[in-house]
Amino acid sequence: MMHQYVKTLENISGRYAPSRVLSFDMVHVFKALQPMKNRGLVSRDLLCQELDLREGTIKTMLKYLKMHDITKSTIARTKLTCKATTIFSELLSHIPIETNIPKYSTR
Repeated sequence: MMHQYVKTLENISGRYAPSRVLSFDMVHVFKALQPMKNRGLVSRDLLCQELDLREGTIKTMLKYLKMHDITKSTIARTKLTCKATTIFSELLSHIPIETNIPKYSTR
């Protein structure tokens, strides 16, 4: 099952036909899902800041996400579909939780 979800992320970040090389990859797609899951509706501007990508790249990524039934968009905001929530939850269940590494002390 996990492989299927990773393949979905790969498909979203892949080129269609003779299109230009994309400025985002599978990691950007996964990272874009995080604020959508945590906040519900997100703006393109927020995704630009979170992913450090330009607005045109975000627009293209959102278009690809919509083509794969991962997001739904209004004029100003984007949110995850039920399908995407399932995929994201499954991916998170297989990824170790980020941990804070304490700073090294010389004392």
